[in-house]
Amino acid sequence: MATLTPVQTKLTGLYLGADAKTYTPYWDRFLAANVPFMSETEDIKLDELFQEKVKGSILGRDEMIPAINVDGKKTMTITPAIVAEKIPTKATDSILAAAVVAIEGTQVVDTKARIDQRNVSRIRTSIENKTEDVAAELFLEGSSAMTTESGRTITYDLGLNARAALDLSAASNLMVEMSNKAQDYFAKWGRFPLIEVGKSVFSALANEINNAQGKRNKLDYQGRLSTDGMTLEVEALGFSIRMLEPATKASNGAVIDTALYMQVYAPAVLVACYAGLEAVGANEDPMMVMSRVLVDKNIANKETGRGSTFGKSAPFPAITYVDMFDRYTVTLP
Repeated sequence: MATLTPVQTKLTGLYLGADAKTYTPYWDRFLAANVPFMSETEDIKLDELFQEKVKGSILGRDEMIPAINVDGKKTMTITPAIVAEKIPTKATDSILAAAVVAIEGTQVVDTKARIDQRNVSRIRTSIENKTEDVAAELFLEGSSAMTTESGRTITYDLGLNARAALDLSAASNLMVEMSNKAQDYFAKWGRFPLIEVGKSVFSALANEINNAQGKRNKLDYQGRLSTDGMTLEVEALGFSIRMLEPATKASNGAVIDTALYMQVYAPAVLVACYAGLEAVGANEDPMMVMSRVLVDKNIANKETGRGSTFGKSAPFPAITYVDMFDRYTVTLP
C-alpha cells in the first residue's frame, strides 16, 4: 500500500495545522458553504460533484449541474491547474539547523524545525494568495485564466448568467428594492438568498437606515447594521445584505471594481473542490494523494548543494447551479 514519506507527512501537517492564515475572503466563501469536494484523481468530475449535492439535499434529482467552458469547449471534467510554490534551500540553512537554541542550559527550539516552519508558512501564503485570486475572479466575473506549471494558460468559464443592469436611480427606498429582490428569489427557489453588494451600494443602504432612525414608518423593511460594519440584517424577512470586499485584480491584471456590484445567490451552490495530487511515496512509486495540499522536499544537489521545499495544491472554486447565482451592476440615486 502506498504511503506518504515521514517528511511529506510532517511538512503537510505543518501546512494544514498552522494557526496563521492568509486573508482569503472569496475562497473562504467556497470553503464555508459546503464540505470541500475531494477527487481521487487529477480530474474533478462534475457528475460526481452533482451526486454529492443531491445526497446533501442541496440540489434536487431533476436538476443538473451545467457543463463549464474550458478554453472555449464545454466539458463535465475539470483538471485544475496546479497551484505551487518552491522555496530553495542552501548550505547555510544546514549550518543553522545544526545548532540547538538553549536557554539556561535547556534545549527549547530545534532550529531545523523553525526553518521548516518558516518555509512552509511562505509556501502556504503563496498558494493561498494564488487560490484567492482565482476564487475572487470566478465569483465576481464567472471566468478566470490559470497558468499551469509548464506555463500554459487555461481559461475556465463557469457559464454564469450575464451581469444585468439594475437601475435604482429613481428609487425612493433602496431597502424596499433589496427586499423585493430577496422575495422574488424566494418565490423562485424556495429560499432567501444572501445578497452581497459593493461598497457604494452598501454605504447608500447604511445611510438610508441611519437617516431613518427615530422616523416612524420611514422604511417598510428596517435593517440593522452589524457590529462588524459589514452586514445589514433585514429583520422582517430574515435575510442578510453583506458588503463585498473592495476592488481586486483579475488574472489579466485588470482591476475588478466591486463598488456597484450586487450578487444574489444561495451560498449552498458554492463548493471548494480539490483534485488529487501526484506524489512519490515512501516506496518511491508514483501515487495519488487526496489532500488540500502536499508539501515535500527535494534532496540537495551534490554539485550545487541546493535543494528545495515545495508545496502544491489543485483547488477549484465551483458554482454548481448557476441559475441560482444572479449578478447585477447597480445605478444609485
